[in-house]
Amino acid sequence: MDGKVMTSHSDDGEGRNDPRIMYVPPADVPSEVPVYPDVGYPRYVGYDRGPDYYPTSTSPCCTHPIGHVQVPAEFITSSRTFGYLDGNYGILNEEGLQVGGESTCSAVFTSVAKGQVNGTPLFSIQELNRLALQYTKTARDAIRLMGHMAKTYGFYSPSDNSEGSGESLMVADAQEGFVFHILPNDTGTSAIWIAQRVPDHHATVVTNMFTIRTVDLSDQYHFIGSDYMYTVAKRQHIWVPNTHLDFTKVFSNSEYAPKFYSGRHMWGLFRNMAPSHSFQPNYIQDLRLKPAYPWSVAPDKKLTVQDIMSLHRYHYQNIIAKE
Repeated sequence: MDGKVMTSHSDDGEGRNDPRIMYVPPADVPSEVPVYPDVGYPRYVGYDRGPDYYPTSTSPCCTHPIGHVQVPAEFITSSRTFGYLDGNYGILNEEGLQVGGESTCSAVFTSVAKGQVNGTPLFSIQELNRLALQYTKTARDAIRLMGHMAKTYGFYSPSDNSEGSGESLMVADAQEGFVFHILPNDTGTSAIWIAQRVPDHHATVVTNMFTIRTVDLSDQYHFIGSDYMYTVAKRQHIWVPNTHLDFTKVFSNSEYAPKFYSGRHMWGLFRNMAPSHSFQPNYIQDLRLKPAYPWSVAPDKKLTVQDIMSLHRYHYQNIIAKE
C-alpha cells in the first residue's frame, strides 16, 4: 500500500520437492535452451546453472533435458541471461522480477511430459518460470514469454488427472503484479493461459484453484492472454461463442479436493487481511460456477513482510469456534 509489490508462496509438494535455494549466475545466451524434467530431489544436477548445481559425490552427473527450444528474438534484450535465485521454482532475478511460486489447480484438461507414454509437452511450470527469470525484466514480458513457450512447445503438470493438471503463478515486478493461470489444451500438445493484474493497493490469493473470472483481452492493462482459449472452449462446447468467457467456470474443475479445501483457504487469508469485511466461512455454491469471495481485497492496513509470513503460518487457530 506504499508502492511496494510483494509475492509469496508455500511449497509443500508432499515430500518430493527440493527446497534448497541456489543462485544461478548470468550466462551467455545459447542458440538453443535445454528444457529439463520435473524430477523432485535433486531438481537438477549439471553445468548449465552454475556452481551450486555442479555434480557431487552424492549427486552424480547429470540431469538430461527432455528437449531444446529457441527463445523468440523479441525477448532477448542482451547477450547475457539474468542471474536469479532458484528454489523448487524460480524466485527472483537481478532485475527485480519475482515469481511467487505456484499453486497447483484443478483443470478440465490433462497432459503428460515428453518421454512418458503419449507425452509431447516440454514445459512444467518450474521450467517456464525459470525461463522467464533468465530472459525478462518485467512481469508483463515474463507472462508473455511463458504463455508463448507453453502454447508453442506444450505444457504439463505433475498430476495426470484433472484435480491437479492446472497451475497458477504470482508474477510481479517493482510496479505491478499479476495472477497467471495455465493448463494444457484439449489435445495435450499445447496450452491455454491468462493473466490478470492485481489492482493497486489490493492483495489476492490463489489456493489450489483458478480464480480469474470474466476475461477481457481488449483491456490490455488488466489482462494478458491468448485468444486461443476461445478456440479450444468453442471446440469443446464448454463456452457459448459471443458471450463473456469466465475462465474459472470454463477451464477449472472446481476446488482442488473436496468442498471447502480451496474456499476455506481463501476465506482464512482474506479475513486476516481485511477483517472489516466480515467474510463468512460457509458457502453453498460450487466455486467453479460462482465465487464466494472477491477476487482481491484492499487490506485493512499495510501488509508487511512479517504479516505475509504470519499468513503462511495461519491454520484457522481459535477461529471456527468463534464464528
